[in-house]
Amino acid sequence: MKVLSRIFLVLVLAALIFLGLGHSDTVSRWILSDRAWSFLMPFFRLFGIYGSEGEENVIFSLLAVISLFIAVIVVSATYAWSGRNKGGQKITS
Repeated sequence: MKVLSRIFLVLVLAALIFLGLGHSDTVSRWILSDRAWSFLMPFFRLFGIYGSEGEENVIFSLLAVISLFIAVIVVSATYAWSGRNKGGQKITS
């Protein structure tokens, strides 16, 4: 049951992070820059994308993977931190 709850938390958090990244002005400006296209070009070549139609799918997928990675780190760190505090120590506020 713990594993399912962690997976659920990761998926919900990843969706929220993805929405946040997708609506971020900073990410939007970066995607429109030349540096972004230089960074993304190997991914386009890897997946055989040479037109504008497939570029959106690659960007969408990369944002989803980044969101999932961040969510896994946050949930893992939260459970590790809460596990340490269950050892008889009280959290003072």
